[in-house]
Amino acid sequence: DNKIPELNKRLTTNMTERLTNMQKVLERASLRLGEFKSANSGTDTSSAESEITTAQARITSALSSVSAQSQKTYSADSFSSEENLGSTMKALISQFEADIKATRDTVTTGKSSVASALKQIGALLGKGEGTGTGTTN
Repeated sequence: DNKIPELNKRLTTNMTERLTNMQKVLERASLRLGEFKSANSGTDTSSAESEITTAQARITSALSSVSAQSQKTYSADSFSSEENLGSTMKALISQFEADIKATRDTVTTGKSSVASALKQIGALLGKGEGTGTGTTN
């Protein structure tokens, strides 16, 4: 009965840390894109900016999902006898597994979106570097 809440806390803490790191990476990439845009005013960066906006929204959504998951409680208090304990615990574990999978899926979606944004930004920065006007770091 105590292991599920402990596991939930550990998993949601890990997911929050991963999402926070993804946010930081996206912020740094966004700053680089801004610098690139300033140095290369004729270059269309709207696609990359759109990807950044989408990624930020998905990270925010995932953080909300993880926060909601971290607040859930899983308890086998509802069993009435030793005979019901096995089925009650199976149902509790099954519910936890479904909930954590749904939460993990939102984190994965956010990660994919950040990767897509970084790919767009990388393609733009790579084009600009060849002209001598882009950033090189």
